[in-house]
Amino acid sequence: MTIGTAHQFDIAIVGGGTVGISLALGLLRDTELCIAVIEPNKFQKTTDHPGFDSRCLALGNSSFEYLTGLLSNVSTDAKPSFSHCPITHIQVSDRGFVGKCNLSAKELNVAQMGMVVPINELGQVLYADFHAALARYPERLSLVCPATIEAATQQRDAVALTLSTQEQLAVSMLVLADGGRSPLRQQLGFTEHSEDYNQTAIIANVQMQQPHANRAFERFTENGPIALLPLEDFVGSDTQYAGCTYSLVWTVASAESELLQRLLSDDAFFVQQLQHYIGQHHGRCVKVSERASYPLALRYTEQVQQHRCVVVGNAAQTLHPIAGQGFNLGLRDVIDLVALTAKTDKDELGSWQHLHRYATLRKPDRDLLMSATDTLVRSFSNHYWPLVLGRNLGLQTMNSMAMLRNNFARRAMGYR
Repeated sequence: MTIGTAHQFDIAIVGGGTVGISLALGLLRDTELCIAVIEPNKFQKTTDHPGFDSRCLALGNSSFEYLTGLLSNVSTDAKPSFSHCPITHIQVSDRGFVGKCNLSAKELNVAQMGMVVPINELGQVLYADFHAALARYPERLSLVCPATIEAATQQRDAVALTLSTQEQLAVSMLVLADGGRSPLRQQLGFTEHSEDYNQTAIIANVQMQQPHANRAFERFTENGPIALLPLEDFVGSDTQYAGCTYSLVWTVASAESELLQRLLSDDAFFVQQLQHYIGQHHGRCVKVSERASYPLALRYTEQVQQHRCVVVGNAAQTLHPIAGQGFNLGLRDVIDLVALTAKTDKDELGSWQHLHRYATLRKPDRDLLMSATDTLVRSFSNHYWPLVLGRNLGLQTMNSMAMLRNNFARRAMGYR
């Protein structure tokens, strides 16, 4: 659809990353509303988009089920074609201490507890599906790209938008899905909070000698957690060690700038240090990909709604990757907003009542995950003896109590 001056849309979504496109496809499938996606980055393929980088996502079962259902039903008949590696076992341990907890899909009577998915591959499928939807539903779905919002005025019945293209839009509801550094949040009245963890995450793919057998590991160290997630073999991996590839997230103190630079640039040093922290349980590290890094902080908005505006995904809350729950939480924002909007009369769309119901619905899940993640970071990233004793006792207790262990596992799988 060509957007004319002061064109009317029911919903405008700011941000064409994983959360924004998932929301657009969900609304397209489950409602009859007209949707515009406003994306600032010009990209012909997902590798051009900063949201589709080298990270991997640990999708809980509920998240994976929602995405595969969405992608196979909205605009094409094809099943999703991105690689995905099941997680059937998770071991959580505290380096240098006895605390350890094992979670098993078999004990929960499920095939897997989640899937590890390269975000770039997922992005390619979402991007292709979205563009197929643009062609199939030109009267209901539009993409404005590249474009930014230069002015947003919250009126009684609409939000008036002025784009960098000089186009004018009027929308009943504006959704910010443009990430943790969304430039619009403060302008629209959202109160932002940020707490720096003084940690940096290094991400890479590594190939070990021992097969991962679909097992994931999270090991806590004094500098932060190290996560190893089972992954399908990457391009260039050694075929002698097929089935031995992991996605690695390694947390390092940001103050250790010299260490960080060596880990990012020196393969031999990286492997030596990695073996020091994870031990020999996985055998020797035989190959490592290029590394990337990003600083870690807790960022969130005090409220997820303002007049005719709502925030979702990382624009609402950006979590530490310690438990791999950030994207899962953001996708549940999408799931709940789509479900609630589908039950809302069109003349009530974007109203205080509509968005207040959404905020109320999301609050328990959001508060619990933000609190739990923040507590884990602060409790496990040090060697303060009372905390060491408490966390190891907690891990051992959970490991010995099936009901507690399985309730925790089901929550990690995304079931509420």
